[in-house]
Amino acid sequence: MEKITSEEFIDKFVECLEKGEDFRLENCIVEGDVNIKDIYEKIKEKIRDEEKLKELIEATESSIALKAIETIKTKLNNKGYFDQIHKKQIPRFVKTIVIITSNSGAAIEDMKKIASHRWPLVKIILIPTIVQGSNSAMDIVKNIKIADELALDMRSTSGEVERDSNLIIVGRGGGSIEDLWAFNEEIVADAIFMAKTPIVSAVGHEIDYLISDFVADIRAATPSASMEIVLPDKFEAFRFLDGLLEQLNYAKNRLLEQKINLFTYT
Repeated sequence: MEKITSEEFIDKFVECLEKGEDFRLENCIVEGDVNIKDIYEKIKEKIRDEEKLKELIEATESSIALKAIETIKTKLNNKGYFDQIHKKQIPRFVKTIVIITSNSGAAIEDMKKIASHRWPLVKIILIPTIVQGSNSAMDIVKNIKIADELALDMRSTSGEVERDSNLIIVGRGGGSIEDLWAFNEEIVADAIFMAKTPIVSAVGHEIDYLISDFVADIRAATPSASMEIVLPDKFEAFRFLDGLLEQLNYAKNRLLEQKINLFTYT
């Protein structure tokens, strides 16, 4: 398999685009970091016809993005970012969830609604975050670090039982591959991997798979699904407690019956 630089990849790819030829992406390994926006800019430099540019970008967006994702995945996998041994356990009973997402999208409202229905005892802290656009990756990284420090501070001031009951959810609603691209950035993967607090990646829809999904401690198909995964159902908890109470009453009655029988026949 041929090894090429990201610059060589762009040159070969655009040359094939201009000639209308098929460029077999799977036949090469791209060395160095690949940024999808840099790829688009370089394509724009080489193709001046606006109509043709739009047509070609739309036709090849998925192929370019998939190649970039596979390149980053290979690099991170070699660094051990996806290894199960590094996955942190999600708390059974979550006390505090720090959510990193937009404060204006539907995702956060859906998450709050599900949380209040499933487990009203949970405390939710929202860190408003840019989740789309040129500055989004840096903002996500910054807020992951803030959330991690916040969760660690809460653990250090709580009791032994509560100290590991916090987690972070990083996510947003659905969108195009370009809209979701920040969650494929290597700097975001680094921030997730380095965090001490368990992190759930909840980006897009069920069919969307991002680099953050592979690095995080657990993946949720959607932001709403993340709440269903990490929070217990209060009604199931009530049924469990009812079952325990029933067993306790049965044991108490049996013990009482044995004592009565013992007293009666002695």
